[in-house]
Amino acid sequence: MDRDKLQHMSSSDLRQIRENAIKRNNVVFETLCDELLEDRQLAEMKEAGQNVVEFHFVCEKGANLDAADDGKFTTGNWLVNELHCESAVKIGAKLALHESRDARSYFQGSIIDWKKEPGAAAGKHTIRFTVNPTNKTLKWAGEAGSEKGYKFG
Repeated sequence: MDRDKLQHMSSSDLRQIRENAIKRNNVVFETLCDELLEDRQLAEMKEAGQNVVEFHFVCEKGANLDAADDGKFTTGNWLVNELHCESAVKIGAKLALHESRDARSYFQGSIIDWKKEPGAAAGKHTIRFTVNPTNKTLKWAGEAGSEKGYKFG
């Protein structure tokens, strides 16, 4: 099955294929389904005039989280659509890192900048966020089966 065939499937079918890919440890199909579902979510969001107001990521505590001398932090690399990043800086969207989707965030803050990094996959780029940290922990928001979640507003 290729991207074109998956693209024409319903979102619920894509979620089921994604779950099956996870069970079979098929990272290629899991990633492809994630990308297609995110593209649809972005289109719906744009249609409704909404922005991502919170980004949530499952991340081992402190992994690839770099502190700067000015108190700000840079996150590890995340596969995020650049359109989300543009509006995140403008509206001061929140970013939260969680050890699991069930746990409150162990790190959180307001996104103040982002930059694109070359990704591991051919033609893919990842995003590193610069964050002004806050103390108020956040509850997970987003898809139940994903390692990243978005809250729209």
